[in-house]
Amino acid sequence: MRRVVVAFALAFALAVLSFTFAPAAPIPKEPAPIPYFPTRTGAKWVWKTNDPKETLVVTEVNKKDAGALTVTVCWEADGEHSNFGTFLVTDKGLFSKDFAGKELNPPICLLKSPPKAGDKWETRTGLVDGLFELCQKCKVLEAEWVEVPAGKFKAFPVVSEITVSVKFGPAQQKAPEPITRTEWYAPGIGLVKLKHKRGTDDEVRELQSFTPAKE
Repeated sequence: MRRVVVAFALAFALAVLSFTFAPAAPIPKEPAPIPYFPTRTGAKWVWKTNDPKETLVVTEVNKKDAGALTVTVCWEADGEHSNFGTFLVTDKGLFSKDFAGKELNPPICLLKSPPKAGDKWETRTGLVDGLFELCQKCKVLEAEWVEVPAGKFKAFPVVSEITVSVKFGPAQQKAPEPITRTEWYAPGIGLVKLKHKRGTDDEVRELQSFTPAKE
C-alpha cells in the first residue's frame, strides 16, 4: 500500500512540475488600430458640392521612418489629376503637410491618434513664405453616428478655431476673418462631413460616396 501511495505522490509531483514549467501560450497581439485616413493608392472620395460634385483620389503612398506614411491626394476630373494636398499618417495622428503647394513647417495636426473625446491641441505654422501665421486650436468631441449620402458612420467630430495673422507686408494688408470648422472623421475613410463658418458665410459638405482601394 505504501508503494502505491509513494508512486501516486511521485506521479502527482511530476504532473505539477510539467504544468509549472510548460511554456506559456503566446499572448495574441492586438490588431493594429485602423487609421482615420486611407493609406492605399486608389481610394476615392466623391463630395457633394455646388459643382455639383468633387472627386478626390489617393495617387501615391510612401513609407517614412517609424512606420509613418505620406499620402498624396489629387483632384480627379475627366481622367486628369491635379494636386490637392499631402497628408502624414503616423501613430501620433493625421497631419496636413502642405498648403497651396508649399510645405508646412510644422505640419497641421488634424486628428490625434487614437482619437479621444476631450483631447485639445494647438498648431501654429507659417503660410505664404511666412507672410501669414496660422493658428489652429482643436478639440475632439464624443464620437457620434453621422449620416451622409455615402452612409452612416461612427465618427469623431473635431471642432477647430482658425485664425490667420499678418506677420510681414504692407500695413494695409488684412488677415482673413477667423474660421470655425467642425470635421467628422471615420476610421479607414477620413473626413465624412465638414461644417465651415467664416463671418456670415456657412458651408456644409457631405461625403457622397467612398471607394476603398482594391486589394
